[in-house]
Amino acid sequence: MIPALLSQGLLKSKEIYKYEDSYYYSLESIILTLAILALCRVKNIEQIKNVRSGEIGRLIGMDRIPESKCLRDKVHYLAKQNKATQWNEELMELWKDGITDHTDGELILYVDGHVSIYNGYKATLAAKYISRQKLCLSATSEYWVNDGDSLPYMVVTGELNEKLQEIIIHQIIPQLIKVGYIKSIEDPLTHPQTPQCTLVFDREAYDFDFFDKLWDQYRVAIITYRKYVKDKWADADFTPYEIMDNENKSTMYLCEKDYERNSKKYREIRKLGTSGHQTSIITTHPTMNILHIALYMFNRWTQENFFKYMMANYNFDQIIEYGTESIDPEIKIVNPHL
Repeated sequence: MIPALLSQGLLKSKEIYKYEDSYYYSLESIILTLAILALCRVKNIEQIKNVRSGEIGRLIGMDRIPESKCLRDKVHYLAKQNKATQWNEELMELWKDGITDHTDGELILYVDGHVSIYNGYKATLAAKYISRQKLCLSATSEYWVNDGDSLPYMVVTGELNEKLQEIIIHQIIPQLIKVGYIKSIEDPLTHPQTPQCTLVFDREAYDFDFFDKLWDQYRVAIITYRKYVKDKWADADFTPYEIMDNENKSTMYLCEKDYERNSKKYREIRKLGTSGHQTSIITTHPTMNILHIALYMFNRWTQENFFKYMMANYNFDQIIEYGTESIDPEIKIVNPHL
């Protein structure tokens, strides 16, 4: 696993972070130690006392790994430099060639939010609905960008009550432009009718004006579920499509029709279930195959599985440190008393 991590740019950190040469443990040793501990499912630094530090130390070419206090100090030293975003950008540059979908050669990204519950008392956070507990609790929101294989490429942390639409427009799209995944369009009217990227997300960001803005300003297409479906299409309109699912053949019944709103046309795809239920998908992608649109939409659960796996194996929701940070005082929020 270590060679695989190295090939993915694990030691790119040497080009980002400043580190004292006088320290006994080098920056490479610290980063490799953290990576190996994660692979061993050691969920926090305090659990180092439960592992054999000498045996793990041999993997990094030393007699032992740092003790918990030493490692915690080194992590704090690196964290104070606030260069995690820069490191992420360097990694995204490295991963750029392998992110396009293997089938269509297009850039397909899944975007979804994950809510981390806050159980402390030092910070006053906004209450958010926690679907897994069916409660409104103090929490922070993280917005993850994953590829079609559920591999994470970017994460953005919301400070207050930012919605998915705001995060995509003001943070995710600018970041994709900065690292070269997509290009800024100066004149949308002269740009080819080919999407630079396709975002797949759930109904949280459902808004046709938002869809139009992504397409007109950035040539970014979307795939999402359609809301407020009241009509029903005839069963005879659906066409069977054969798909392979883990080497097993299955049939999916799909139909496509134009959906018009405010003189603008969108593509609507519906899947007919065995019980007769019709699942509606809306997209602004002008040319993608109907079957691929459905598969991308229904494969969105790979990102949900990623969250579940990370929570079970890596203590995904753990608070890293007991501290508070001030937020931008210019941020505007809705006054709950008005």
